[in-house]
Amino acid sequence: MSLSLPLSPFPSHYALAANPELDSKTCVIATAESGDFAGDYGLVKSWPGGLDDVLTRVPFVARIPGGAKGHVVSEQIQLFDVMPTVLQLSQATPRPTKNTHFAQSLVKQLMGAPGDPNRTVYAEAGFLYPAELEPLHSGGPAMSNASDPRSLEYPRRQQELEGCPTDVTLRQPNYKGCLGCPRATMARTLTHKLVYRADGEASELYDLTRDPKELANIYDSPAVAAVQKKLLGEMLQWFQETSDTTDWQVKTGRGAPAMGTHGYPVAPLLPKGGRAPGDKRPNFVFYFPDTIAAESCGGLYGNPVVETPFMDALAKEGTLFKQAHVLHTQCAPSRHAIVTGRYMHTTGHRTQSHGVEAWEPDIFKYLHDAGYY
Repeated sequence: MSLSLPLSPFPSHYALAANPELDSKTCVIATAESGDFAGDYGLVKSWPGGLDDVLTRVPFVARIPGGAKGHVVSEQIQLFDVMPTVLQLSQATPRPTKNTHFAQSLVKQLMGAPGDPNRTVYAEAGFLYPAELEPLHSGGPAMSNASDPRSLEYPRRQQELEGCPTDVTLRQPNYKGCLGCPRATMARTLTHKLVYRADGEASELYDLTRDPKELANIYDSPAVAAVQKKLLGEMLQWFQETSDTTDWQVKTGRGAPAMGTHGYPVAPLLPKGGRAPGDKRPNFVFYFPDTIAAESCGGLYGNPVVETPFMDALAKEGTLFKQAHVLHTQCAPSRHAIVTGRYMHTTGHRTQSHGVEAWEPDIFKYLHDAGYY
């Protein structure tokens, strides 16, 4: 089994094209970890407090051996659906079922089935506690230059800190203070989008059928009171169902089996460079570039200017997902959700400086135990 995570799709794509046998045994998933402003609303780059479609909706094209070709799924999915999809295809069971995750496998859609038209997708953004404030972390140049006027990130970091106390030892939520980037939660259906912020004053509601560009905020409008109440109720239910998880395996040390780094029995690896006899599981190639909005990706998503030949070709070979949404509009939290199948409020990974911990179950540990390298 092999696993490829190139920064650019083209080298691996060409390598597969040059080896038809390998190509026929390989699952390819191409998406992006978050969207970005590309001049939309007069803005550029991403913003940790925004939940606009150009930030949450990303390209997503995939193909699997024996799967549907030229298939289009118009219903909504979440980016962390990658996790159970890969686990099902790799047969990395039963250990992955021993930890709770909230994603849904896309294998049926990849075989030609439609999606769920009634699915509500969720995303999170912004800050509430001082310890979450991105500019106060030292996770690299982009995080540590909030006070350096010479930095390209300086204006954005100052805006994010607007009104926020910078004492990271404070443990009380700051509903009114953080004006630049308040915490927000999105609940989106195919027809409406609700963005709720903790103080309620800056919340948003859009009719996506009449207003797909999200230009007219109708939150608290009497005409959509029923829709608003329904989405707020769904959001509360979602929070209750996903607020925490409990590890199924309690490690007491009393005769427990040998454990891997993530707390599950270690399976022997397959011989490097070859498959076990009769093993028909696919190889995987993942393309996860940074910040690309769906509408920036050529004709597949309605952009008449940008050309995306690789994704166009992949869509003909597999399935195009028209409504794929991230779980957070910043790269590191989004990556964390992809590999764990869990939301930000479940794990606390809300900043660029907080990555997957060694003890956390994630897709790559499961693949390793299942014989992938």
